[in-house]
Amino acid sequence: MSYELPSVKNLTAQYFFKAGARSVEFAYPFDAINASTVDYVLFNVTKPCSDCLITWIQAGLTYANGTYANANNGLWLHHTVLYNLNRTDPVCGPSIHGEPFFASGNERSAVNICANGLVEVQMHQ
Repeated sequence: MSYELPSVKNLTAQYFFKAGARSVEFAYPFDAINASTVDYVLFNVTKPCSDCLITWIQAGLTYANGTYANANNGLWLHHTVLYNLNRTDPVCGPSIHGEPFFASGNERSAVNICANGLVEVQMHQ
């Protein structure tokens, strides 16, 4: 079964905007149970686009009303990991099902996967 994206919000591209790049924000909704630790797992998640290349990822939490969710207002993003289940983990081999390509936690680190000189230095203002 595939999990469809509920909505994709178009943003201003930070990189490669002269080449027609676009930036999007999308959310996979979960019901958070206050003061509980809950694991959510989704398989066969629909990509945010079909004719695109993802070059930058950052995890986050928001409440249903769109406000930022963090420890100071009731939620903590313990871990989020994205896997490509069509590949084998290059470190652990077949003992891990899938290749993790993004991980984050409450620090919400951004991952730029277009490094090695491929990133425009100037930001679009």
